[in-house]
Amino acid sequence: MPGRLQQICSQLIEAEDLEIEDQTVKTLEKDGIAIEIEDHPPIIKIFSFTKLTLSDIIPIMHDFGFLINNEVSFTLTHHQLKEIFVTKLYLDLQEPTLLKKHADHIREILLYALKSVKRESCALFSMAYYQDFDLRAILLFRTLTHYENQLVLEFNIPRILQTLTGYHALTKAFYDYFTTK
Repeated sequence: MPGRLQQICSQLIEAEDLEIEDQTVKTLEKDGIAIEIEDHPPIIKIFSFTKLTLSDIIPIMHDFGFLINNEVSFTLTHHQLKEIFVTKLYLDLQEPTLLKKHADHIREILLYALKSVKRESCALFSMAYYQDFDLRAILLFRTLTHYENQLVLEFNIPRILQTLTGYHALTKAFYDYFTTK
C-alpha cells in the first residue's frame, strides 16, 4: 500500500512544486500572497501564509472565465519563511495562449481580489484574461456599470456586466477610445 500511495502522491505533486522561485518568495514576504502562472499545462499556483479555502478562490476564478479541472493543496516550509500554503489549480481554458500573454494583469487582479477582506469578485475580471485589462480599467468599468445602473431603471448591474463581458472586443474598443489622448 505505501508504494501505491507514493505513486498517487507523485502524480499530484511534482518535484518542481516543492521549489519556490525567488521572485515568488519576495512577493510572498511583501504581500502575504504570491501567484505563479504557467501555460503548458494551464496552471495557477497561489502561495499564502494563511490557508485560503476553495470557497474563497473558486468564485474569483469563475469571474475570470476559468474552469477548474483539478485542484491540489499542500504546505511547504521554506528555509527563510514560515509555513506556506499552496493551492495548485489546473485550468480548462478556451484560449490557453492568453493566460501567459496576459499573466501580469491576471496576477495583479488575483492579488487584489484575494488580499481584500471581502474577497472581491466581479464578472469584469474576465476582461483581464480576454483583453488584458489592468485593475484600473476594471475598476473604471465597474464604476461606470454602477453609475449606468442608477441612470436607467431598465438596466441592472448583471445585464450590463453580461453585455460588457459578452462583447469584450467592443468593451476594449470603448476603453481604448476613452483613454486615447
